[in-house]
Amino acid sequence: MLQTISKKIDFLTWEEERRWRCSVHGVMNNFINDIFEKLAQEAACLARYNKKPTISSLEIQTAVRLVLSGELAEHVISEGTNVVIKFTIS
Repeated sequence: MLQTISKKIDFLTWEEERRWRCSVHGVMNNFINDIFEKLAQEAACLARYNKKPTISSLEIQTAVRLVLSGELAEHVISEGTNVVIKFTIS
């Protein structure tokens, strides 16, 4: 009897944790999608303003500086530059 109750409690806590993780995952996914959408919109506006048919890395960097705040923007630009370098080398 005691083992059955213990297994039920373990299952309930596992279910609650799973629901919580799914909820957190959804919130983070929406946050990342919103940031991506804002950056893409700003980069598209900059390309349109400069009468360019495509979005280049310069428009993306400028959009990051405009949308994100100081140190975060610098970190994002630095990491993005490193990724592009690694991609072009391979």
